[in-house]
Amino acid sequence: MTNDHSTNADWYSLTQILGHSSTWPEHWHTMLTQHGQAALLQQAVRDLATAPAPAGAHRLAA
Repeated sequence: MTNDHSTNADWYSLTQILGHSSTWPEHWHTMLTQHGQAALLQQAVRDLATAPAPAGAHRLAA
């Protein structure tokens, strides 16, 4: 039996941080379901840190 970690997620906070889940890449959904909210947020940080910035956008320094 697998544990669906998404049922325990704080959806309000996730939406505030990452936007609506309909806009997420598929692997974020998989990460949340299989490994939980903390793992999803860690993956999102890695993904967003390496994503190209949109034209005209300013990137925050780490």
